[in-house]
Amino acid sequence: MLKKKILKIVLVLACILALTMPYTTPVLAVSLSHEDTTAELQISIVHEGGEEESDTLTEEQRELYDENQYAYNVGTTRVYKIIEKGDATFSNAFYCLNAVKAFPGITSEGFNSLTYKNVADFTDSTNLNVQALHLSTAYAQEREVWSANYRALNWLANSMYLRKQAPMQKDSYLEKAFANSEYDLEVVKAILTDDDIDVVQQYAIWYFTNNDDERYNVETLPAVRLAGLDFENMTLDTNTKSYRDINEIYAERQAMANHLYQYLITSAKAGIESEDTTFPSIVNLDDKTSESNNSEYIVVGPFKVNSGTAPSTEYEIKLLDQDENEISRNDYKIKIAGEEDFTDKNVNEIFDKEYDIYLPKTNKTITKVKLQLSYSSFENKTTLWETQTEQETDKYQPVILITRENTPHIQKAERVITRSISDLALRKYIIKRNNT
Repeated sequence: MLKKKILKIVLVLACILALTMPYTTPVLAVSLSHEDTTAELQISIVHEGGEEESDTLTEEQRELYDENQYAYNVGTTRVYKIIEKGDATFSNAFYCLNAVKAFPGITSEGFNSLTYKNVADFTDSTNLNVQALHLSTAYAQEREVWSANYRALNWLANSMYLRKQAPMQKDSYLEKAFANSEYDLEVVKAILTDDDIDVVQQYAIWYFTNNDDERYNVETLPAVRLAGLDFENMTLDTNTKSYRDINEIYAERQAMANHLYQYLITSAKAGIESEDTTFPSIVNLDDKTSESNNSEYIVVGPFKVNSGTAPSTEYEIKLLDQDENEISRNDYKIKIAGEEDFTDKNVNEIFDKEYDIYLPKTNKTITKVKLQLSYSSFENKTTLWETQTEQETDKYQPVILITRENTPHIQKAERVITRSISDLALRKYIIKRNNT
């Protein structure tokens, strides 16, 4: 079992490779938005590490998941994480747009930061700042090649997994990426970490921004080597290790990372249209709630939910009472239209069929039954950030900031339970007796 880290560490100003401070005393940064105009950015040698973000792993998968913080080398390139100055939470999705340009690094005073400006909506191809980017060639020299790379980068920005902004999309992201692979998806989720995915995505971006450099014009992901942290001395291990070196159970981790890399660059080059995700929807049906001829149950319904294409991790379907409390599955039965027997399925497992809720008449507390469907949709935005002066812009790498803004959606179908006259009379009698 891999030891679970109880500390999260953050890069601080120091002249050695990796001094850190405890998680209890970090500088916390609020996530940037596209309304922000400037930001002080710096690099973190180590990536975030920590628990898997989507929170969909089983206990067995968590046992395998590698929570350690590492510095990543891919081939001959050290892949840093770009953060807002002092941000111990790694809250922003910044990605580098030029692998061969510099970023302020280590000096005798520690890790330098640099002021960046929000200069353009990256999706606006007519913007002069966007057109000035080197995307493996210059816009003015090879416009067709530049434009193809630009379209691929926009596909990546819209399709990549964003650990902080949309963790619930991870399962569907990996399902698409590994749909035609030899790897079991559940194993991939346990072995390929959030940091691994982030690094692979950065290298895929460089395939389109720097494929005029042989280091990045590669169809196979170069070997990934990791440098761990020496917690006792608060330094970075100078001896990098392969995934297999860390633990034999990670022997396939490089191949999984390579499969993801190839999926990303192949899909981005092809400009594969992402299928619009559709969510389940509640159908508006006439209320036919009644006590029926059944001596045991009040029949509440009907209800019907049309199916969608979104995975079940991205929406929630619940049965609530009049106080918005979830009704226990033990407190009712479900009968699907056309079936004679009660079903063992839950309300989040029944689609495209009408069904009724059978509530025992002995339950006198529930006066309303509400079927509630909730989900979130996401709007992707990508902005281009560059340094303050033209001289700095020529020297230092441009970056993009990607956000996915969450819009919650809730649908409900409500059924009011009307008790029989005799039942109401009995209740009034009980109330009267209790008040005397």
